[in-house]
Amino acid sequence: MATAVVTGEQYYEVHGKVLELMRQLRQKGGYPHDINKLDQHLHAATEGRFLNIPGRFLAEFTCSKLPDGPAICDTVKIFNPEGYLSDATRGLLLQMDILPEEKDVCLWSVTGKELGFNNASPMHRVYERAEQFGLGVVTPQMMVGYFIKIKNDNILIKNHFGGMKPIIVKANYYDPFCVFCIINRAGVMVLSHQEAHSNTLFNPEVRWMFTCPPGWVK
Repeated sequence: MATAVVTGEQYYEVHGKVLELMRQLRQKGGYPHDINKLDQHLHAATEGRFLNIPGRFLAEFTCSKLPDGPAICDTVKIFNPEGYLSDATRGLLLQMDILPEEKDVCLWSVTGKELGFNNASPMHRVYERAEQFGLGVVTPQMMVGYFIKIKNDNILIKNHFGGMKPIIVKANYYDPFCVFCIINRAGVMVLSHQEAHSNTLFNPEVRWMFTCPPGWVK
């Protein structure tokens, strides 16, 4: 078995993370994450088995409170090419609840293929696999907030589908549900949406945006 000399700095760094876990476990309000998953991860670590997280760190930003109703539509429209905003995307924006407070979030980028899918797969399967690696769903507000950030900062990214709970357009089973997506259209970032049904298959090359714990390596 391979061994490694642990430096004093490495010891205190790992020890600090262990202390943080203990602090979280002792919180009066309860442990803020999945205690069963923590137990599984710690058990694997004691046996030298470490989880290889697929994908890569995307961004860290503060998801600020967004303006209500038509105001957010006008804001997003400004950032879309030539002020374009489809009626369907506008309708989704109008259905969003407003975040009650600012929240720091970390975003993770991963493709279906990186999650282990070699063939087209339904959205819920992609979400289930992402959750197994500790990733969480984003909210519509996070997608919109991040889109505004990259437009303000003039940042170009690859296409990303929002790994979010679908926004239901209509109650009818045969009508589509939607998620926001950020599209790189010839070097211009656009906020749009993706329509799907429960049996819609997504190509494994599709890139998804999820949340990740703040301590993950950037």
